[in-house]
Amino acid sequence: MAIGGQIKIFDNNFARKSDSNVSITVSTGTGSGDFAIDRNSNTYWTSVGSDDTTTETIIVEFASTAIDRIFLIDHNFKDYTVEYDVSGVWTDFSTVVGLDGSSADITETAYARGTSYYEFDSVTTTKIRVSVTKSQIVDAEKFINRIVVTAEIDTLEGYPIVQGLSVDRNVRAPKMLSGKRFIMKSEQSFKVALSFKNYPPSLGGDLDTMFDLFDRDDNFMIWLCGGKFSTTVDFRYINRGFRLEDLFTVQIPKKLSPKYRKNVYTSMVNLKVSFEEAVD
Repeated sequence: MAIGGQIKIFDNNFARKSDSNVSITVSTGTGSGDFAIDRNSNTYWTSVGSDDTTTETIIVEFASTAIDRIFLIDHNFKDYTVEYDVSGVWTDFSTVVGLDGSSADITETAYARGTSYYEFDSVTTTKIRVSVTKSQIVDAEKFINRIVVTAEIDTLEGYPIVQGLSVDRNVRAPKMLSGKRFIMKSEQSFKVALSFKNYPPSLGGDLDTMFDLFDRDDNFMIWLCGGKFSTTVDFRYINRGFRLEDLFTVQIPKKLSPKYRKNVYTSMVNLKVSFEEAVD
């Protein structure tokens, strides 16, 4: 079993800082612990006084829920494990599929990428633990930008056209008396549209997912790369928005206008769905 690479949709992060049920405990670097569960791409949990003989732990607690997907986004972990709590006992996930294929559990000994993603059999829990012994640079402090604990909503079967992808730093540029501008950049925001142009009825499940997301009041997450990451197989160059770390919390802010091709009900379907990054 492998990760196919089609666009994936997930529930909102169950381990997000904005949720009052969520807390984090770290072995060192307590002052930066919350940065591992916020959505700021510029903030990181960083260990203090660590080396490759020291195992650092990160424990995230959340409301009891069923989970089947985990992301570790923008980190330098080389040797690490991820487990979940069962009545006070740390337990391995089973039937795991990661970016490198299948494995018995989430245990890495020579990881070399900056983002990790794992699929596994659904479990219901209130805690996960990440234990990290070695970093990708010998004896460096360990760091991570974001931990995401979630459940998959759907993986699209087909390949809609990705349109209007925008990564915006929301620049403000007031003009000074000198005639020059004072450039102020804020946190990045994201938007994109998926165009299901002349989409075959045989892939109607993808359209059903879009309408389900439109009806949904809670935020959800979209992952355009779907697990693709190779610059020799999948991409010549990986654009911003298609990187492994580009997992965005979004909503559908606009109306949907579904149509049949040439108004023939047995023909193809046309539908455009816009997504914009949303606050929690």
